[in-house]
Amino acid sequence: MANLASLPNSTPAAIIDELVEPDLPQEVRDRVESLLVDGQKVTAADIRRMKAAALASYAKQANDDESMTMATRIRDRAIRRARELLKLKAMSSLIKFTVKMPAT
Repeated sequence: MANLASLPNSTPAAIIDELVEPDLPQEVRDRVESLLVDGQKVTAADIRRMKAAALASYAKQANDDESMTMATRIRDRAIRRARELLKLKAMSSLIKFTVKMPAT
């Protein structure tokens, strides 16, 4: 939800109505609030344009198979590396218990 307390008292009702819409992306809400707090003029049409751009960006990201493939490779590499580290840890704990230290 929008932090209405931080908005200037002169904020038009149309802007407030747009900001309290539940489907407005948080990044758009934050951007509009910062613009209003800085004293810049923002219209309802500006908010709708920002929302459309954000939703278009989300849609593009959702359909981006290359990013998904890269993320999957990174995850798989992390899993492999974690397995390797666990094996090394297990082997090092075995070595500690099987190697006798020379008496000093």
